[in-house]
Amino acid sequence: MNHRRPLKIRLKELRKKNGYSIEELAEILNATQGQIVSWENSEMDPPVRKVIQMARHFQCSTDYILGLDSNPEYYDKDNDEYEYEEDEEDEDFFLIRWLKKIPIWVWITVVFLLFFLLIA
Repeated sequence: MNHRRPLKIRLKELRKKNGYSIEELAEILNATQGQIVSWENSEMDPPVRKVIQMARHFQCSTDYILGLDSNPEYYDKDNDEYEYEEDEEDEDFFLIRWLKKIPIWVWITVVFLLFFLLIA
């Protein structure tokens, strides 16, 4: 049994029910059109943060989107009691994001210092 099938059905159903094109949903979820198509065609699973984003946008439970529940329980973002942590994919890029915040002049200074320390 394909575990992605319920997601495929629910995502397409929610998109069409709300009158969104693939392009519009991609923009809403900050994803590419190719990602939306691959999620709807069961070619790949969306990251957890995207499933949460879908649930928030469509005001339903993540269980409903994933096919674990047949009742699309209303999601009330104003009464959200959960703190969502970054998933593993985001954690992998934490250092890169942090390093990108360092100004270029700091990088140039570090490179010159290292260069002079190595030749001294």
